[in-house]
Amino acid sequence: MKRFWATILAALMMLSLAACGGDNADTTDTEDTGDSSTEDPATDGEAACEPLTIKMYNAVAGQTVDGTLIPKTIELLEEYSNGAITVDLIPAGTLGAEKEAVQLLQMGDIDMLPLSIDGVDFGTPDVNMNWTSLPYLLTSWEDVDSEYNNGWMLERHREVAAEYGIDIIENIDNGLKSLIGTGKAPTSITDLAGKIVRTPDIPIFHYYYEQLGLTTVSGIDQYTGLQQGTMDCITNSPWAMNVFHLEEVADWIYVTAESWGTMYWTANLDWTSSLTDAQRDIVYRAAKEAALITRQEIRDTCDSYLEKAAEAGVEVVYPDEASIEIMKEAAYKTWTELRDDFDPVAMDRLFADYLPEEFQ
Repeated sequence: MKRFWATILAALMMLSLAACGGDNADTTDTEDTGDSSTEDPATDGEAACEPLTIKMYNAVAGQTVDGTLIPKTIELLEEYSNGAITVDLIPAGTLGAEKEAVQLLQMGDIDMLPLSIDGVDFGTPDVNMNWTSLPYLLTSWEDVDSEYNNGWMLERHREVAAEYGIDIIENIDNGLKSLIGTGKAPTSITDLAGKIVRTPDIPIFHYYYEQLGLTTVSGIDQYTGLQQGTMDCITNSPWAMNVFHLEEVADWIYVTAESWGTMYWTANLDWTSSLTDAQRDIVYRAAKEAALITRQEIRDTCDSYLEKAAEAGVEVVYPDEASIEIMKEAAYKTWTELRDDFDPVAMDRLFADYLPEEFQ
């Protein structure tokens, strides 16, 4: 009798394992009938994902975001969830620019949103996060990867953003800014004194370029501004120059590459916290992978754009050592004068570990 009940119990255990889709079941002796109706809907042994619809919006200009980041994220979400996760992609522009969009993200009207560092900064009004754009802080991809992507800087940004309900899933990139302009190409940074430069409308760039003797303007269309002479030059990354086709109206590029900008895949923190573990794992995995693909595409564009511009007749000029020293002096004066405007935790570390002694 004991053997009978032991046999029954063993059979019940086998049925229970089969019903749960146990990963350790031996399938070598099972005939393949081609019927997929009994296959586990999860992949790689992951738990099945419950259905989810993500409200997604884009307020960042650029075909790399529209053409790579968002569609690749959607593709991976559907692939990793076997179709359980779908996206309600809200048409670009219908919910406003980044300033409006980040507020909607924080209120929960949007679940996922690409944001530039300026856009995230709109959502953290009491802590200025844009200290990473300080000139001569990050000046190469190697700097960005070691100090930001794999260092304390991104973690600090995540920590501050989380306090305001923003979940920074992954950093993407924007590139290192240079100057692109019309007229005679500069041979020195001093040649640009008195010129009008279009900058992002944040204090760093206004102060820095004013120290170099330029007049700053913001909010003017870049292409038509150069074309019509509203400004003499623009500071932007080669990726952005490519987005706006500035090589069509420019005469020169002055490769300063002294200020880094970026953007992120972000989400509403309450929303990501409310997801099941399986849903959250898939959302993070898809967003991170799509962000890394997009990051490399942006970097490749930055690396190839100068050659593209030169082929279009744009003169590419690199600053001499004297110009670099002049720009560094203006840069570190910007650090000092604007120190109190930024996240004090980050600035204390920058002044301790990154500001050269001769400027302290």
